[in-house]
Order: sequence, then C-alpha cells, then structure tokens
Amino acid sequence: MKNLIYLLLLLPSFFQKEVPAIQTKAFEINPSPFIIDIRNHYLKHEVTDQDSKKGRELLIQMQNASGGKENWQAHKRGTFIQKADWYGKLKMSHWDTLPQLYQLSCELGKNEGDLTYLNGPNSGTVWRVDNGSCYSMPENGEPQLKENKIAQHKIEFKSYWFQFPFRISEAEFVSYAGETTIDGVDYELVYATWGSEKANKQYDQFILYLNKKTHFTEQLHFTVREVSNAISFTARFDGFNTFDGITLPTSQYITKGRPEGKGRIKFHENHYTSITFGN
Repeated sequence: MKNLIYLLLLLPSFFQKEVPAIQTKAFEINPSPFIIDIRNHYLKHEVTDQDSKKGRELLIQMQNASGGKENWQAHKRGTFIQKADWYGKLKMSHWDTLPQLYQLSCELGKNEGDLTYLNGPNSGTVWRVDNGSCYSMPENGEPQLKENKIAQHKIEFKSYWFQFPFRISEAEFVSYAGETTIDGVDYELVYATWGSEKANKQYDQFILYLNKKTHFTEQLHFTVREVSNAISFTARFDGFNTFDGITLPTSQYITKGRPEGKGRIKFHENHYTSITFGN
C-alpha cells in the first residue's frame, strides 16, 4: 500500500479532473474504486439547515477578519511572489528548479493571470491564462496562443489558493462541522464541497479549521482527486500579515493526512515573499 501511495503521488499533477474550485479539465488517472471521505463524525450525521447557516456565517466571519470580501473584490487584481519548495522532488513538483521562485498576477475572482518564472532554466519566461486558454508572452511581442498544460495548471491552481479565503464560499455545500482542539488551540470547523455532501470522484472536499480567537483558517484538511481518490492532505497556514488591507498567511506547509494526525509525511511548502493588491 505504501508503494502504491508513493506511485500515485508521482503522477503528473496536470492530469486533472474538473474541480469547481479551480475549473480545470483533465484526465482520469486513478482507477481505485475507493474514495476517501474526510467528513468527520459530526458531518456523517444528518446536516441540518442550521448547520449550513452556521457554516456560511463562519465563512463570512473569516472573510471579515481577513479584510472583508467587498474590500478584497475592490482591488480587482492581486500579485505575489512565492518560493515553492518540494524538498528536492523535482519531477513531482512540475517546476523547473527547486526551490522555484515565481511571480503570479491574477484577476481576483477568476483562475487566470500571468505567471513569470524568476529562477531556473526558464527564468524570465511568462505564461498567461485568459478565458481558459494558455498563451506564451514573448518579450516585446504579442501573446501567442500555445498549449502548456503545466503552466496553465500552475496559474489556475495557484491563483485559486492565493484567493482561497474569499473563494471557498462559492462552494455548493457548506456546513458547520463541530469543534476541536489541536496543540492547545481551539478551532471551529467548516466543511465545503460541490456535487453532493458525500464524497464523490468529481469534486474535492475541504474542512477549514478556523481559530476561535482570530477566525483565520489556520489549518485545512482537503482532498486532491487529481492525484488520488484515496489520499487526503493537510495545509497549515502561518505568518499572517496584512497587505493593502487584506490579511493572508505568508507560509503554507502541506502534509499527508488529517490535521489531528501525528508524524505526517511532509509533502511541500510555499512561502510568499511579496503580496500586493491593486486595480
């Protein structure tokens, strides 16, 4: 089983299913009939209208703590520089080099923008995704329509994660998911998904761990169906800072398994070195 999981993690990340959060197309790569369901004990009982209402209210509370969705939308565009570190797993990462330094400028509310590689063999190369199409951006030239599945996936995926606190409320199903305490920190949990409340092959599941004091999403339990139906991951968010009135985490640490798990396998980490917002 360990070898199977390892092989699944090595599969190219650009072979995706359509995930509403990211709106990308891809191919079925995982034939496993097993589908992991990250819903906890609270969620596996019947979810009530009150649970759904409370879940939505907690997401609004989180967004308000992060600067407010209206203020975020008013900026219209966000630009960041990030260092992506996959601990030497270059093929798995689908970056040019490790750590990879890149800049992404994206239109808020959409999964498109301009990606510029800042180091490695393609340093200075720019790719754009606009209305679902990918373009190369030659210096002092016109955009050229050109397929690049890896660059397109990076732009769509990374722009969504950058906007995550303000985009997750787009989920079709949202529910309060109880409370928990991890390392002395109290969290309220919110579940979000699409398609159906139960696990399904087409859509990812998310459980947000909202700090009861700050209301920020400090941990996130989630699936990546494009990699495997049988695996879940945890993102731990740290280094919260405010940029142009919007508060976001500057570090992301991705591990395999649940936030409550011990000795989780480290997957990769990302660090924002610059974040700006503006029209």
